[in-house]
Amino acid sequence: MDSGSRLGTDSGAARVVQAGPIRVDVSACRASLAGEALNLTPTEFRLLRALAERPSRTQSRKQLLEKAWSETSAVADRAKHALWTST
Repeated sequence: MDSGSRLGTDSGAARVVQAGPIRVDVSACRASLAGEALNLTPTEFRLLRALAERPSRTQSRKQLLEKAWSETSAVADRAKHALWTST
């Protein structure tokens, strides 16, 4: 794990990922940037969490999609395809 990333793992403690100015409270499903709360959709939260948990590592599109989108419906597959091909 990168020295800039901290992950609380005590079963009774809040699970928090810290990567630079980004703080992701996994237990509370909240994220902040430099102390300011971020208003994220559930998908955006899962994506930010995936990136913050591995701040110094490259992740493939497939890895990010698997972490960010938990459902496997055809609608979700079309949305993922549209998102990644529009950039």
